[in-house]
Amino acid sequence: MSLEEFAKKYWPLLGIDDVSRQKLINKIKKGEILDAYRPEMQAKAKVETFTRVNDKGALEEVTKLVYPDGSVNITTKEILKEISPTFTSNDISPLVVDPGTGTVRCGTGYCSYTHIKVSHVGMLVAADFYADFVIVNGGYDYISKVYDHAIAMVGTIVSRYCRIFF
Repeated sequence: MSLEEFAKKYWPLLGIDDVSRQKLINKIKKGEILDAYRPEMQAKAKVETFTRVNDKGALEEVTKLVYPDGSVNITTKEILKEISPTFTSNDISPLVVDPGTGTVRCGTGYCSYTHIKVSHVGMLVAADFYADFVIVNGGYDYISKVYDHAIAMVGTIVSRYCRIFF
């Protein structure tokens, strides 16, 4: 994917307008490194954290970093809230929530999360994947599965095995 194609497709998701987009493209074409990729600029990024409802109705936590040159990185993750159902004295049931794409089931001392989407859109790469994991009270949390990944990068092709071709 060319830089222009990537910028046209993904940078609007970052809130980058047409004027800023052209300025950032020119910076890259001159061989300059965007602030989003310069370690010394990380502390200068303006950090915004907020929640939003995605297109499937699930609540997402968004962390947006805006750098002095106008470059941006956004990372999102689904937020699942446990809802306590009303129990009668004879009920035995785990808690279950389905906010759109993911689910959480909780039992005594653990919560099992399934099909949780994690995504990141940056200036030159966009990626997302789904994960299944378990949070254990007082024990070892673990990731049981990561799947359905998608990666787009400027000037590259990324295969299932992450070989990069220029």
